[in-house]
Order: sequence, then C-alpha cells, then structure tokens
Amino acid sequence: MNPREALNKTLESFDLKAIDIANATGLAESYISRYRSGKAGNIGSETLVRMIRTFPIEAQYYFWSLCMKPDTEKTTKGKNLAIATEKLETGF
Repeated sequence: MNPREALNKTLESFDLKAIDIANATGLAESYISRYRSGKAGNIGSETLVRMIRTFPIEAQYYFWSLCMKPDTEKTTKGKNLAIATEKLETGF
C-alpha cells in the first residue's frame, strides 16, 4: 500500500485528526489535507516520518505494516497472485 493510502487508513482506523498532526509538526492542516487527497503530490520522507511520529505507538506500527503490504491490485504479478489465491480459496 502506498504511504498516502496507509496514512488515510491509519487516521480513520485510530480516529486521528489532521489538526492534531498539524499542531504537533508545525505543518499546515491544509497541506496535510491536500496530501491526503492526492492534490499535494508526494511529500518528502522526512515530512512523512515527522507526521507518523505524532501517532500513538500502535498507530505507528499499523501505518508501517500497511506500507509493507504489497499492492496486489496494481502489478501483473500481484494480479496473478490474487487470482491464484482466489482459486485456491474457492476450490477452482
């Protein structure tokens, strides 16, 4: 999963607010919102880490675990794996 998607899912899952991240990091809340919606483009890794460090430790682990999951829907190999897994689960 890409970092933007992981950030959104983490904020939703842990009921975290952009305003709290903004207050803790000094980033503008509007900048965080634009990043979350894809309008700000990519942000630097230092900025992303700064934001993630404001999360409770459980949310930090959750975010990084999401980032480590492969995006199986966006790669041919991933699509083939997803199809094979589905066939195995349904007994062909």
